[in-house]
Amino acid sequence: MLRKLKLYTVREILHLIRYSIGERLVLSVPQGLKRTHDYLDSFQRKGVSLNKNGTKLLLAHTLNDKPIKTIIEKDSSDALVFEQVMMRHEYEYILEIFRKHNLTCSVMIDAGANIGLTSIYFKSFYPDAKIIALEPSSGTFDRMETNIKINNLSNTTALKMGLWGRNTHLKPDNSFRGGLDWSFRLVETDAAQGDAIQVVSMPWLIDHYQLSSIDFLKIDIEGGESSVLSEDSELEWLSKVNVVAVEIHDEFGFRERIESLLQQKGFDLSHSEELTVGVNRRILG
Repeated sequence: MLRKLKLYTVREILHLIRYSIGERLVLSVPQGLKRTHDYLDSFQRKGVSLNKNGTKLLLAHTLNDKPIKTIIEKDSSDALVFEQVMMRHEYEYILEIFRKHNLTCSVMIDAGANIGLTSIYFKSFYPDAKIIALEPSSGTFDRMETNIKINNLSNTTALKMGLWGRNTHLKPDNSFRGGLDWSFRLVETDAAQGDAIQVVSMPWLIDHYQLSSIDFLKIDIEGGESSVLSEDSELEWLSKVNVVAVEIHDEFGFRERIESLLQQKGFDLSHSEELTVGVNRRILG
C-alpha cells in the first residue's frame, strides 16, 4: 500500500482519500433511498408537493383536475413506480384506446397493484369503476390500502393475494432485480408454509365477484404472467376481457409464447413502453 502511495503527490493522495471516503459513503446508502432522493427534485419541479408522514413521504398532486395523495416508502421502489404511473403517464396509452373505441371502464382488475397507483390513476378518469386490486407483498399491500383510503376510492377491493394460473400457495422470491419490493415475485410451493402466500386464478375472481365482463385487466406480476397465460390453464375467461395490458418480463423468456397465445385468443396486440397491450377484436366491430 505504501509503495503504491509513493506514485502520487501529497495533493493527489488527499484527493484519493476524499474520493475513497466519499465512495464508501455513497455505497453505504440503500439503493431504494438513493433512487427516491434522485426522483424528489423532479417531482417537485412537476408540481408535486412533498411532506413527511412518519417514516414515509406523502406526495400530493392533481390528476384530471382531481387531488391525489400518495404514501411512499423512502427506501423502496415506490418513487420509481410513481414516476412511471403518475409522471410519465404509463397508462395514458390505455385511456387513448378506450377513447378511440368509445369504451368506458366499469370493471378493472389490477393484478400486481403495488402501492395502488394504477388503480388510483384509472379512478381519476373512471370514478365509478369497480376495481379489484391484488398485491401479495405485505408492506406494499399495507401502503396500497392506505393510498386507497386517503384517496377515498369507492368500490375498490384490495386483496392481499397474487394472481396465478390456479388457486394455490406460493412462496416469495426476491432474487432478481436488486431485491427491491418491485422485484417481489412468487414461485409455487407444495404446502402452505409459514411464508406462503395465497394466489388465485382469473376464473376464481370472475366467479367470486360475479363478473360478466372485465373492461381492463392489468397484469404486472414479475413473471407470474407465464402461469396466468399458460396453455395448461383454463383460458375461456379471456373472452370476457376487453383490454389487457401485460408487462412481460423478458428475463424469463416467454414473450413470444404469451403474445402468440393472446393473438390466438382474439386480441390485436400493440406495445407501449414495457406494456404489451391486447384489444379484444370483438369490440373493434
